[in-house]
Amino acid sequence: MVRLDPRTKIFIVLMFLAFIFIKTPVWWQVGFSCILLLTIFLSGKHKKIFSSVRYFLYFVPLTFLIHMLLSSVSLSFKEIGLSIESEDVVRSIMFTLRILNMFLVMGFALHWIGGLDILDSVYVLLRPLSRIGLWVDDIFVAVIIGLRFFPIVKKEYREIRDGYRAFFGVGSENSLSGKVLETKNLMVPLMVSVFRKADVLSCSMKVRGYGQKRRSCFRKLAFNRYDYMIFCAMAIILSVLWYVEKI
Repeated sequence: MVRLDPRTKIFIVLMFLAFIFIKTPVWWQVGFSCILLLTIFLSGKHKKIFSSVRYFLYFVPLTFLIHMLLSSVSLSFKEIGLSIESEDVVRSIMFTLRILNMFLVMGFALHWIGGLDILDSVYVLLRPLSRIGLWVDDIFVAVIIGLRFFPIVKKEYREIRDGYRAFFGVGSENSLSGKVLETKNLMVPLMVSVFRKADVLSCSMKVRGYGQKRRSCFRKLAFNRYDYMIFCAMAIILSVLWYVEKI
């Protein structure tokens, strides 16, 4: 199985986004949508991908209607006219397909690359800026700790809530005021638990000597031959597209 560097995957996604927004006919966008849908279904993660972008997909028909209305309505001081032409329909379809393809690409990229791999790639790309005094390490450590810490806090909140309900013999609250009151009663034990975990984390970072020496890393990102092959293929494709645009 070919394993690509996360940075290569990000460049591939950016190239796909460039394909979406270059000047192309409608059949290009339709074909690109078919290829995206086929890739998503073949990946076996179509349920997760569609679930992550389902709220955005709800607005796709609305995007078409709004674009169609704004393209067809002509305003003047005396009257409002509505004239629908074939060019307006094609332009609205084109705009809607681009939005749809963008949502599909971003949903696929999120599950193909992964959140932590994206952060690692961005960190490696921005790490040279630390030589000029930017706090790249501190910023990314805070972001990654937050990504790991919030799920723990969520789990802790559920455990405290279940213990609260079992101890006081109360059920789940359905009303808004009941939920607010229950959350207020849970905030003090939750904050005590959060501060305790934060203190343990702070002591662990001090013991490991954070900030006093060069950071170690769990996994080093390195390009392999497949990455270089993809870079060459992307360069050729972009050159061909640029040449076609110039003709």
